[in-house]
Amino acid sequence: MDSYRREELMLLSNSIKLNDETVLFSGLDDNLALLEGPKSSWNSILKTGINAIQTDWPDILYQYRQTL
Repeated sequence: MDSYRREELMLLSNSIKLNDETVLFSGLDDNLALLEGPKSSWNSILKTGINAIQTDWPDILYQYRQTL
């Protein structure tokens, strides 16, 4: 992951909840972020080195990222 970061590449994760059967990125999705708080989902994604999160809630994610 560090080699990608050094090259300043965008590392994208999808946190959109598709349906109840499909689990993406270990269940770290928008529903978890909204129901349990951004630290429980989006923060965990960002800690992996991902620097871009695709979400249905960009305004809420933006507000959260401003607090980091």
